[in-house]
Amino acid sequence: MTPKLRTGSPAQHESGSRIFEYLTGTDLSSLKAGGYRQVEESMNIVSRYIKAFGSLHQDAIPGRWRPDTNGAAPHKPLLLISVFDEFIENPRKANMIEPTLQLEARFDSYWEKVMKLCQDTTMALPFFHLRSDGFWHLVARPGKEAILSAPVQVNRSTTALRELVRGARLDDKLYGLLCDSSWSHHLRSVLITTHFAAELHHCFFN
Repeated sequence: MTPKLRTGSPAQHESGSRIFEYLTGTDLSSLKAGGYRQVEESMNIVSRYIKAFGSLHQDAIPGRWRPDTNGAAPHKPLLLISVFDEFIENPRKANMIEPTLQLEARFDSYWEKVMKLCQDTTMALPFFHLRSDGFWHLVARPGKEAILSAPVQVNRSTTALRELVRGARLDDKLYGLLCDSSWSHHLRSVLITTHFAAELHHCFFN
């Protein structure tokens, strides 16, 4: 199920305090010093991941990718959006992102909507290479740890990926945010507005 567009949400580049007030319904001006420090810490965590999502390591060879994906490979943002969809549907989801058939179907669906018939791909590529972005930590199957240093064997197909990798763990602080559906929705929107032109936004909402 593709999440519906949240109307009235603050823009991606609005202040952290404005976003926090919108998502939580908290009037920051009414907080005491101790409470405000906790809010400030939360906003710093959110800002860190917004920055990380805006600077994903992506293939951006000139002319290879379309302008509506900002001239960069859309694999990683599409996989992250697919993962965030699962958290929106199940905020109690465990911190182990498994390369399931369901997740693969979500990713493939978004890929087809965004890329049409331009080229084929596999979820194995972003699932493996997100490890270079600092918040996505691959967990090998027992006895397969060494194979993670051989990306060609891991990312060639989802079948190979599932044979070698149990899944991926997120940073604990990112996982904590995603367990709150308000933050899942917001971070999902950040990915969409950061990596895709406005004419593609309809691909991500009912």
